[in-house]
Amino acid sequence: MSSKTKKNIEIQKSYYEVEFQKRQAELKNLKLEDANISKDPQLRHLRAKVRQANRRLLALSKIQKQIEASASRKSERATGKPEELKSSKKSAPKPSKKKPKDEKTTPAD
Repeated sequence: MSSKTKKNIEIQKSYYEVEFQKRQAELKNLKLEDANISKDPQLRHLRAKVRQANRRLLALSKIQKQIEASASRKSERATGKPEELKSSKKSAPKPSKKKPKDEKTTPAD
């Protein structure tokens, strides 16, 4: 199963959320205090899995936005005139950041 598709990540996230809710209800049925419930290792593990899925979904949405922006730029370039593109690229030469070298003088004998 590919975990890089949005559909699969959402399925994994929903699975971990359900497991989290089950574990939390089970601990409440044992009448544990909230402080002890939050320290439960299994519960913390499930909460971490949900956070990881959220981060992966966020990363996928960022990548999707970049792809869409790239596609829109490509379509703009394809429809634009080549002369306009050349003039925009060569609008002004960039100043050089290098300092001019000092000429070396030879000592007089």
